[in-house]
Amino acid sequence: MLKIKGFSLVELMVVIAIIAILASIGMPMYTNYILKSHRSEANAELLSAASAADNFEIRNGVLPSGNDISTFYHDTTQNSFYSLAYCGGGDNACSDVNYVITATATNSQTSDTPCQSIEIEVNGAVINKTPTECWD
Repeated sequence: MLKIKGFSLVELMVVIAIIAILASIGMPMYTNYILKSHRSEANAELLSAASAADNFEIRNGVLPSGNDISTFYHDTTQNSFYSLAYCGGGDNACSDVNYVITATATNSQTSDTPCQSIEIEVNGAVINKTPTECWD
């Protein structure tokens, strides 16, 4: 009697179905992990930019004025997933605070819908980080 070794079509289809189910669960989780990782980079850059603005004030006696972040910091995050913008207290757009630094999503990070724009607002000793769900 001849024994044929191998897989039947049904066994192969079951394995393919299992792989498809695992992939359909795993890919969104992986994508969310990547987006959150890039968001963490933006948060770190915002805190560093705020520190740089404060250091600018210590060295020069005044906070940076206007809206040009390049006078004291760089204008994109390290891996260019967010662009950084500054609004000094002398500017009409943010006259009620010392300054606001905003990270705006670019490239593939724009699919991170709740966190396309992350801000740190400094008004004296009060620091507001918005949106709050983007700062965890």
